Amino acid sequence: ELERAGYLEQPHTSAGRITTDKAYRYFVDKVVKQEPLEIAPREKHRIDESIQEKSRDPREVNKSIAQVLNELSDNLVITSIVDEDDFFKIGLKNLFEFPEFQEFDRMFRLTSFFEDVEQEFRRFREVQVFIGHESPFHNVSEEAIICAEYRLPNGFTGSVVMVGPTRMNYRRNLGLVNYTKNKVDELYE
Repeated sequence: ELERAGYLEQPHTSAGRITTDKAYRYFVDKVVKQEPLEIAPREKHRIDESIQEKSRDPREVNKSIAQVLNELSDNLVITSIVDEDDFFKIGLKNLFEFPEFQEFDRMFRLTSFFEDVEQEFRRFREVQVFIGHESPFHNVSEEAIICAEYRLPNGFTGSVVMVGPTRMNYRRNLGLVNYTKNKVDELYE
C-alpha cells in the first residue's frame, strides 16, 4: 500500500524498499512541523556562545553560525551575507561519510554545487525545507536542504543553507536552524 501510494519505492529488482521524497515531505509537514522544535540545552548554549563571541562583525557572526551548525549537525552548512559576495562553506567532507554520497556522480554534483554556490544562492525569508527534487539548487536534487534568512549586525542580512541526506534528522536540524535564526534576529533586531 505504501508503495502504491508513492511513499516507498524499489530502485531495482534485487533492492529493498526505500523511502521516497514524498514520504519525507509528509513526515516533515505532518509530524515534525506540528510539534515544537526542541534542541538540547547544551546545544542552545553552544549556539548562544558562538554568536555572542562575534557580536559586532557580520562576517564573523556568519562564520560562527556556519561552524556551530556544522559541528552540531554534521551536515554541509553554507552561510552568506545577502547581496554581498561573502560566503562561508563548511562540512562537505562530513557528507562523504554517508553511504549515499559514495557514488561518483553524486559526489561530483555536490562538489560542483559547493564550488558554484555563489551563483545559485537564493533568498529564503522563513525557515524552509526542500527535499530531493524540490530543491531550488541546480546540482542538489537528491539531498535535503534547510534554508533560512536572519538579521546580522550593522543592518546586514544573513542566509544559511544546510545540506544533508534526505534521511537526515529533520526535527533536530530544523530545531538548530530555527533556534539560531531566532537568536540572531533577537540579538540584531
